[in-house]
Parts: sequence; C-alpha cells; structure tokens
Amino acid sequence: MISKLWQKSISFIQSNKDASFSFIFYGFGLLGMLLSDLYVSSNFSTSAIAEWAFFKSTILIVSTICLLGFDQLFVRDQTLIKRYLKSFLIYSVIIIFAVVVIIFYLKNYNYLKAILLGVAIFLMAIQNYISAASRGNYRLWKAQFSANFWKLLLFISIITIPKIDTIYYFVAVLSFCVSVGLFLKGYKKVSDRFASKEYLDTKTARLMGISFLLHNLTLVVAIYGEQFLINLFGAEVASSHLFKYVAIFTPIALSLNGFLGFYLGPKIRIKNNMDLKRYKKFGIRIFFFSIIVVVISFSFGLLYMTTILEISWQELDYWIIGCLFAITLVRGLYIATSVCLGVFGSKEFLQKAASYTWLTTIGYLLGIVIILFMFNGIVAAELICLATLINWILRLTVSNLFTIRTFKTRIIG
Repeated sequence: MISKLWQKSISFIQSNKDASFSFIFYGFGLLGMLLSDLYVSSNFSTSAIAEWAFFKSTILIVSTICLLGFDQLFVRDQTLIKRYLKSFLIYSVIIIFAVVVIIFYLKNYNYLKAILLGVAIFLMAIQNYISAASRGNYRLWKAQFSANFWKLLLFISIITIPKIDTIYYFVAVLSFCVSVGLFLKGYKKVSDRFASKEYLDTKTARLMGISFLLHNLTLVVAIYGEQFLINLFGAEVASSHLFKYVAIFTPIALSLNGFLGFYLGPKIRIKNNMDLKRYKKFGIRIFFFSIIVVVISFSFGLLYMTTILEISWQELDYWIIGCLFAITLVRGLYIATSVCLGVFGSKEFLQKAASYTWLTTIGYLLGIVIILFMFNGIVAAELICLATLINWILRLTVSNLFTIRTFKTRIIG
C-alpha cells in the first residue's frame, strides 16, 4: 500500500515538475517568513520588532509601486517583459529616491541606513520583476524561487548572524537571490506553447498598468500599510503587539491561499473557459478551502502562544484573534475575484474597480491616522485591526461586483 502511494507520488511529481517545484519553493518561503517573524516576535525587543515590521512593510510596498502594475500584464502579453525593462529601471530609481528622502527626514535615519534601505527596495523591485516575468512565461518554479526563496535565507541569516542592524539582513539576502534569479533566466522569451496571442501596445499597456498598480497598491497597503503608518507615528507598542499576533496566527493560511492564487492565474488564462457559472463554483471551492486552512493556521497560533510563549488563555487578546480570523477568511475568498478580474477584466472595469478600492483604502488610512492620534498601545492595535477587517470586506465586495460584471459581458472564444 505504502509502496503504491510512493510510486504514485513520484509519478505525479515527474509529470508536474514545474508545479511541484513551485510548491516546494513556495513552502520554503512560507517556512522562512513564518520562522523569521516568530523568531523576531519572540526574541527581539519592542523597538527592534517595530523596526523589523517597518523595514519589511516599506520594502514590500515601495517595490510593488516600482513595477507600476506591469507585473500583472506579463501574463497577458509576454513581449512587455523586454519592452518595459528600461522604463522600469528608470521609474524605480526615481520612486525609491523620493521615498527614501522622505523616510530619512521623518525617521531621522543616518545616511548609511537610508542608502541601505533604498538598495534593499531596489533589489526587491528587481526580484519582483524577475518573478513576474517568469510567471508570465509560465516558468512557475523559477518565479517562485525569486518570489519566496529569499524568505528562507532571511531566517537563516537572522539566526546565524545575530546582533546586526536589521537592514543588513535584507540587503545581503536579496543581493544573493537577485543574482541567482538573473542566472536562472526565467524572464527569457516564452515557449510558443505558452505564448499569449494578446498584444498590448505601449499606450494601452501603460493605462492598464496604472489600473493594476492602483489595485495592487491598495492590496499591499491593506496587507502592510498599517505597520508602515504605525511606525511612522512611532507607536512601537501598538506595532509590536499587532505584529506578534499577525506573525503567529495568519501566515500559514495566507501563504497557502497566496500560492493558490499564484498558480491559478496562468492556468485559468491558458484554459480560457471561465464564465459566470464556473466562477461561482470556483468561489465556493475557494471558500471551503479557506475555512480549512484558516482553522489549521489559527490552531497552530493558539498552540504556539500557549505552549511555546507560555501565554495563559486569560492573557490572549481575543479581540485581535477574532478580527484576524475574519480578515484571513475574507482574504482567502478574495483570491477567486482577484484572479478572475486580473485575467479577464477589461480596462474599463479594472479602472473602475481600482477607483472604488482606492476610496476604501484612503478611508482606511485616514482611519488609522485618526486612531493613532486618539489612542495608543494595545487599544490602538485592536482598533486598527478592526479597521483592517472593514477594509478587506469592502475590497472583496468591490472586486466581486466587477468580476461578475466582467463575466456577464464576456464572450468565450
């Protein structure tokens, strides 16, 4: 019995090498970021935890802006990978310089730390570009290497090279992974088998890219924006408290759901047979999958809190746990809408969805600012967590609305 199962497993891996190795590298990323955040939340001081959260959120948010939404377009038109490269490098330098100057004055960093932060953001932007290009070319394992392997190396560097400034970890790890990503050449011309028939002229691509950027930016702000703002306001206790719960309870579910979205995008595009009826069935399957992984993720979180950190059941922050449970479930449901809207959405619907989502995001950011002015400490963290839940519910509603409209007007051909 065991022998037959083993043979079937080997046969499956051999016939699905790309997907199998993609999942392996995604698993490395899941494990690496989970262990890094757990190690930081358990061993770093309150101020060090806050700085870790700030660097992580800043690098991921700004590097996303640098791509200007073109990472989503590479799936539609692979010729953009080469055509957009020069513009990407120029825009990245301008954007990163502006952001680093602002942070330099607001956070009172020295010149070296500010420069290293800029270098880390630039390296992450390049890595994101390589990953998006590899995904567009349907070289999934190479895309996953660039997107996730650095997270495992980050954890290894933290435990093997202790007591150095946090930013050095990011710069060293990202430098190595970008070098390997360039060597793997997943960005090279796509095989004819996976080549898209769609061609986007430069003007159309830029307009669609801006729509995707606005949409993607609201996504990364929804994920990392609260830590970015909390740390700009210097609220270290709120940052540390919220980060600890997010790091312990949510990463397993969010990472598994994230891989599902990553894998399904190119697959749905190649099949090209999605309609409204299939979309609803797709959403139901995603919903049940999300429930399972969220329960597993939060069971692990409770076990870790009560046994490893030895926090009593009475001391747990059940308000934040409840909000995070709902947030994680909503983000799982969001996969179905975001994948389908990203692959099939028209320019008009993408722009409208981005506009409405931006309104909710602006309201969310203003809400966080008001909370930080009026409250501090754990109460601020709890209220920000509630604001995050409301923001995700609104995002899901907007995305689902325009995805349904897309399929009502779409003709499969």
